[in-house]
Amino acid sequence: TAQQAAATTVPEPSTLGLMFVALGSALLRRRSL
Repeated sequence: TAQQAAATTVPEPSTLGLMFVALGSALLRRRSL
């Protein structure tokens, strides 16, 4: 329950982090290619 509460309290930062990671991986792939 504690994990669920923490996840519900800060859903935006987690989503932003995932977006940044996705963008970073995409850029790295483009650079490697």
